[in-house]
Amino acid sequence: MQILGSLDDHFLKASETAQQVSKMLEATRLHYHSNFADNR
Repeated sequence: MQILGSLDDHFLKASETAQQVSKMLEATRLHYHSNFADNR
């Protein structure tokens, strides 16, 4: 049972990290889009 608890903790951490990366990529995409629009 301890292995399952540890595995669950790792999946939760991976999920949280994936959400942070997704937010960073979204912010980068929006920043890039605004720079592109300004150069027109």
